[in-house]
Amino acid sequence: MTIIGRDDDVITIGNRRIGTAELEAAITTVDGVTEAAAVAERTAGETALCVFATLEQGQQDRTAIRNAVADAVAEHVGEFARPTSVVFTPELPETYSGKTMYRLLECIVNDRPPTDSDTLRNPEIVGELTTIWNQE
Repeated sequence: MTIIGRDDDVITIGNRRIGTAELEAAITTVDGVTEAAAVAERTAGETALCVFATLEQGQQDRTAIRNAVADAVAEHVGEFARPTSVVFTPELPETYSGKTMYRLLECIVNDRPPTDSDTLRNPEIVGELTTIWNQE
């Protein structure tokens, strides 16, 4: 058996596997985006890419940034990886050591109850992200 990275560090879209670090590097090239997390949304046997992004203070034109994020992913990774959703959030759910909790974001986009929020530095963000996601 060969283990290559963690399961939550890779997203499979179609028959292609993409590292979240590669996706997030492309997303953060967009002016105004300070931090991002990419997760898979699974519906009807298909996988779509969803992006959660934090913006610099004062960024107003969310539509332009949303389009720029989708274009950056398509340009740097490939058109097949163009995100179907770009959600802006005040912060990402993080552990005390600063690691993003992708598992919680996947629960939100796949309509499952969030689990394991005990280790979060900012547990209140889970409810806020759920509300933001449901409004999109």
